[in-house]
Amino acid sequence: MRNNTTPTSRSVMALVALIVGILLITLVPASGMRAMDAILKGYEVKITAVPDPSQLLPASTVVAFFFPFWTALCMVAGAALIVLSAPIYRGEYWARPIALGLLAVPSIAGAYMFGPTFFFAKDAISDPLIIGLTGIVAYFIILLYEKSSVSEKVINFFVFLMLGAACAYNWTIGHASLRLLWANPDPNVVDHAYALGIVVNWTAVLLVMIGIPLLAARKPAGWWLCTVGSFAMFVGSGTLLLAYPDVMDFQAGTLIALVTCILLFIPKISRLMIDNPSDKAGANKIELIPQLTASKTDHSA
Repeated sequence: MRNNTTPTSRSVMALVALIVGILLITLVPASGMRAMDAILKGYEVKITAVPDPSQLLPASTVVAFFFPFWTALCMVAGAALIVLSAPIYRGEYWARPIALGLLAVPSIAGAYMFGPTFFFAKDAISDPLIIGLTGIVAYFIILLYEKSSVSEKVINFFVFLMLGAACAYNWTIGHASLRLLWANPDPNVVDHAYALGIVVNWTAVLLVMIGIPLLAARKPAGWWLCTVGSFAMFVGSGTLLLAYPDVMDFQAGTLIALVTCILLFIPKISRLMIDNPSDKAGANKIELIPQLTASKTDHSA
């Protein structure tokens, strides 16, 4: 993300941040709670229709905690976006990356909520879509609405899209792993793959979510956090995949995390992601991994 903006673009982005902030503290909470209520009602019907209801028994507990959890995060993000609309309008560079990180919250929340809602209450599927689209549309407006080349816009689009998709998918995998871990009928036997997958994936999602605004600000710390986080998702979902190779969700989560990590390692992309936005000439590039070169020592007296 560069700081090449015009007064008009700053006005548009500030207005978007303000409107989305208001939606996140008004419309989105109603959608999140409505989806949760629909799932809990659908749960009672679904659990009597599946061959092995024991695997679904903990689903209501997991949903009843994490849907309000993500909805509350959306509300906090909304309050912050309302406050941030003023510095975005003034063109303060730090405000846009932070806004991008905040908009990742409803984008990930909506994508995460989609799966359980689709499974238990298809009639309420519009609610997670409202939450996700509220975040993701504004996410890309804030990211792309600036003066930059087409190639930079394309790179930014795919990198930040994959980061959000990796977070949403691997959080969902952690959700499913927790449900299946609790569904174990023998409390003295712990499924190691599920136990490890939950902690690794959710920690990795946290790293990437912290890294997104720093990466948008072209900070080396952002590249490291997003790279480490995406590779950790690959490790977490890969652990689950090794234990359960036929589960498509684990296959997809592992693949998405790996593709995201590889994208960040492509030299052209990594150089763009950490380019100093205040250096218009692009002369002061920051090296992610310093090359080991022999230094010359002057031994003259």
